[in-house]
Amino acid sequence: MNTQDFTWLKKGILNELEITEYHLTSPKLHEEATAILLSDLHGTRYGKEFIQTICSYHPDFILLPGDIYDEWCDIQKTTNLLRKLKDIPMFYSTGNHEERMDEYFEVLEDLRNLGVHVLQKKVLSFSVRSNLFEIGGISSRLTEKSYEAKEINALYQTEGYRILLSHRPHWKNLYNAMEVDLIVSGHAHGGQWRMPGGHKGLIAPQQGFFPTYTEGLLKLKHAQLLIGRGLVKEYHGIPRLFNPPELVVIHFHP
Repeated sequence: MNTQDFTWLKKGILNELEITEYHLTSPKLHEEATAILLSDLHGTRYGKEFIQTICSYHPDFILLPGDIYDEWCDIQKTTNLLRKLKDIPMFYSTGNHEERMDEYFEVLEDLRNLGVHVLQKKVLSFSVRSNLFEIGGISSRLTEKSYEAKEINALYQTEGYRILLSHRPHWKNLYNAMEVDLIVSGHAHGGQWRMPGGHKGLIAPQQGFFPTYTEGLLKLKHAQLLIGRGLVKEYHGIPRLFNPPELVVIHFHP
């Protein structure tokens, strides 16, 4: 049998970095813009080529919806990565693993010192050429029922393109009541294991087996939900299977 017949098996086990690009349009946008989504890094070390790949897309900003740090990993791995990207505006909301860390406040201070916008129930206006973005974030520490959509919606004050960073992708009742354009999440790691050739994950936190919210672009009542599969190569000793780590590129179009 030709060794090429086993390429799918090798790729599924080695799980080399995969790049996924999305193209989003809105009448609120007047010129093209590009963002990078980095989710669920969990302190994984990536080298120079990874930085070069990000920069090759000339991103206008970077979205970090949590768990880029991990309580079991050296925080300097992530800090060093972000330091190399500090010339690109970055927006961050906390994930559940950062919130478990003894160094939680140290991590937030490191991020702010790097110029990262730490969004904890906070919204910032950000201009990219003639586009106005409003980017907000909420913590993952609380449960879905701890938030009221009207309270979060009230944080947005302009008619710009509205983005919400929120780590947990399965808060569907909250998200369906949000008056934003795009919600960006992670957390589920693509289901950790997937069947070969498919996109259905095996298991995800708070969703159980064969979860719904693990990756991709989903349509909600008012918004779109974009879920990154994450960049961690294994999760506390459990490797990914047929589910490569993912770098997400978002292209915004008028």
